[in-house]
Amino acid sequence: MNARTEVLNEASTLINGQRESDYGTPEQSFGCIAAMWSAYLGKPMTASDVCNMMTLLKVARLRNGPHRDSNVDGAGYMALGAELSEENKPCELGAIRARNPKTGNVENCYVITNSFGKRDGFVFQSDDESNGIARVYKMDEINYFEGGIVP
Repeated sequence: MNARTEVLNEASTLINGQRESDYGTPEQSFGCIAAMWSAYLGKPMTASDVCNMMTLLKVARLRNGPHRDSNVDGAGYMALGAELSEENKPCELGAIRARNPKTGNVENCYVITNSFGKRDGFVFQSDDESNGIARVYKMDEINYFEGGIVP
């Protein structure tokens, strides 16, 4: 077997096995990262954006010399990015509408979940603080969701 096939097979084994059991489904894991990065950057990020950025991290590490694990991880991120791309599979964690405790307005917010799919809180798009970091609100801090239903 040649090196490229070995790298792709190893990446496939990791992303379809241990990594998913460690970190949750790609939608959960990368969706959570996308929500946190969106809050930090003050602009929307998708789960596929996260995969692309993580691939670039691996490429940057490879600039210092060959590292098999960076090649394997990079291949895995690229495969997951293809799966999660907007054309193929939209991210599960989209914006919802709720009342922002800070402004009192009903606004778009992002649901943040942990790797097990449990909702940890919400980030509002308008809460871009001067340092670029938005506040995460816990479930009990939100008293209104559009339609009256807590997601």
